[in-house]
Amino acid sequence: MQNAWLTENPWWGGRYGGLLVAQTLLEYTGNDEVEVRVTNDMVFRYLFGRPGSERILKSLINAVRVDAGLEPVAEVEVVDSATPEEFLDGKFSSVDVRARDTVGRLINIEMQTWRQPGFVERSLYAWARAYSAQVVSGQNWKSLSPVTCINILDWVLIKGDRDRVHHYYTPMLALQNGATRGDGSSNIFGEQMGIHMIELPKLDRASPQSRALAVWCQFLANEGRKGKEDMMKEIIHDNPDLAEADARYQEFVSDEVLRYRAYRREMAERDRISWIMYTIEEGFEKGRQKGFEVGIEQGMQQGLEKGREAGECEMIRRMAHSGMDINEISRITGKDAAFVERSIQEGA
Repeated sequence: MQNAWLTENPWWGGRYGGLLVAQTLLEYTGNDEVEVRVTNDMVFRYLFGRPGSERILKSLINAVRVDAGLEPVAEVEVVDSATPEEFLDGKFSSVDVRARDTVGRLINIEMQTWRQPGFVERSLYAWARAYSAQVVSGQNWKSLSPVTCINILDWVLIKGDRDRVHHYYTPMLALQNGATRGDGSSNIFGEQMGIHMIELPKLDRASPQSRALAVWCQFLANEGRKGKEDMMKEIIHDNPDLAEADARYQEFVSDEVLRYRAYRREMAERDRISWIMYTIEEGFEKGRQKGFEVGIEQGMQQGLEKGREAGECEMIRRMAHSGMDINEISRITGKDAAFVERSIQEGA
């Protein structure tokens, strides 16, 4: 079955047309054993980043905000809507979903399936880039809108706190002298910056404080996983937002082309991570071997130097034993008097 959202677009039969469909259907086996989960960024963007997804997107954002003790947003709009082209050529933006609420706050949401080295620094960079991208020459600084980044991770980032699924970070800086902003708040940054980290694997032993975020996390972690069908039916029951998200997911996986693309994207990411791990391990092995070789070379050099020094000391002691004085030994050996005296004393 082909997705109407794709096939109704005029370029489907042109640039991509029969060639893409034929290639895809020839390569894709239609194997139902392949898991295509919501944590796949292609699926996630299909659910939350397309026109018409505003209701479930607002529901997810508000679940995160309320769990962090923030006011819910009234409405949201998708800023960078997904297009059919990107689902076919696999070229996605670095942020899975971009949204803006009615007061102008920018909200970036990313689904991260695989562990990434330096992810904390990457998150700060993503926030800074989104915030600075608003700057226009001559613009009043006060016109910059707050930026919030919501990172949903299918891996554990904060290992020191295994009992919290959701962490919210913002520069809550109280002035030392008790001074406040004009509105009386000691948080001088307000909501200009906010970064959420949601770690799905921690659901095994913990749960977000708000039920709304708890059920959304269960949906994101388990939709598409084999053996979790009964759980999904239970949490979707009487929840219109999750029911809509589930309907969008079923629409995605029922399309052979989209399902295949998501599967290939997952495999490509696994291959990329495997290659990174291989190169790291290879680098460690080469470094270890080089260190071993250098260690041997340095050890041999140090051994030779120590052996030569021991030999010189022994020679000095014998010369002293034969009746030569320190000055004479120093003149013959070329060693200073202090070295000669120390060598004699060590052998006494």
